[in-house]
Amino acid sequence: MNRMNDVSKATDATGAGGVPVVSRKRAKWVIPVAAGCAVLVLAGVGGGYAWYAHDRSVRVLADATEACASSVTKVAEAKSMWESALKSDEVTEALKITDRQVAQTRTVSALAETKDTSFDAVKACSGDADTLQGIADTNTRLASTYGKQAAALKDDARTVTESRDAKTLTDLKAKLDGKIKTAKKLLADSNGKVKDTKTRDTLSKAINEAGNAKDATTIETAIKTLDAATGKVNQSIDAKKKDDAAKAKAETAKQAATQTTGAGNTYANTGNTYGYNGTTGSGNGTTYTSTQQAQTQQQAQTQTRPQSNGGSSNGWSYKPEDLYGTHNGTWDENGEMCAVIPDDGTQGIFVPCD
Repeated sequence: MNRMNDVSKATDATGAGGVPVVSRKRAKWVIPVAAGCAVLVLAGVGGGYAWYAHDRSVRVLADATEACASSVTKVAEAKSMWESALKSDEVTEALKITDRQVAQTRTVSALAETKDTSFDAVKACSGDADTLQGIADTNTRLASTYGKQAAALKDDARTVTESRDAKTLTDLKAKLDGKIKTAKKLLADSNGKVKDTKTRDTLSKAINEAGNAKDATTIETAIKTLDAATGKVNQSIDAKKKDDAAKAKAETAKQAATQTTGAGNTYANTGNTYGYNGTTGSGNGTTYTSTQQAQTQQQAQTQTRPQSNGGSSNGWSYKPEDLYGTHNGTWDENGEMCAVIPDDGTQGIFVPCD
């Protein structure tokens, strides 16, 4: 009621131009209520922010903790990968290869350096969110290093093996070229000098096939085939040499046996002397055959000393000075002289008869 009266009183006043003016007066209770509401709003906002801030802090810590734990797992997995690569057959075999076996020696030292890589220790997770996140980042980098070095180790091992294979192939090609050259020379030099000509045919085939060898496996096979073929040819050459030597020895023995039996041998007496030259014989123009040889030899064994400067005995004429001078003969006390005819066909001599 009072409020209505206040309003009616306010309307009694008129303003300029006769326009009524209303007087607005606030009630005393409005201000406290508004202030209270503002406090309540601020309190609610503050409480909500505090709750949000706390929740965010919890979530950040949880995320950092999870990230750190995950980084530790990643390091363990990467380290296992590195150790597996280090123990693999490919790397183990490559580590046995020396720098003398490869075309590029740097590949061997590079593999050794990768193998000797040192790694930091994994960090344990502890601390606040920021600390945990820092540890997670460090461990993640460590895991990446393990992985990269494991891959590098395999690549270096493969490079060493390939370099070894390249040098092996180069060396094998050079060796094969030498074998082919030697085989071709042997093939040319052995013509007509082998016991079995098939060995030369085999060698010729091996030479032709060796020219088609390209990789290490076929080259090694070609080298073995050439070695076997050249060995057979050399054996055949030696066999023919032995056969030829045996034939020559047999022919020599046959000729010696013919000479020993006296075939074609005769005695000679030229002028007033006796002689033996192994092929022909004559005495005062008489030629003796092998059939007459024995008789002539028997007649020549003993001759009677002539009684004058010239004489004859058994149809032979003598000159004492020839017998004494030329043959240095000496008559024995019985006035006889004997001839010695060697078995080897050399010149005969006169000696006193015993």
